[in-house]
Amino acid sequence: MENDIKTFYDLVAEETANEWYNNDVLLPSTKEFINLLPVRPRVLDLGCGPGYESMRLNNEGALKFVNNTI
Repeated sequence: MENDIKTFYDLVAEETANEWYNNDVLLPSTKEFINLLPVRPRVLDLGCGPGYESMRLNNEGALKFVNNTI
């Protein structure tokens, strides 16, 4: 089963990334959220996906720390 899940994600990863990378549908929420935080907040990306939201937070001024070991 674990191999089936990995295979599925391997098959859809590029298509999903291409669709989501330039999709700014959450950008208004991201900007609203970051305005609630201190200036230059630190964001910890624990490797729970491709990192698009932490990338967007970084583009809005957050400092991004990445941990892909989990």
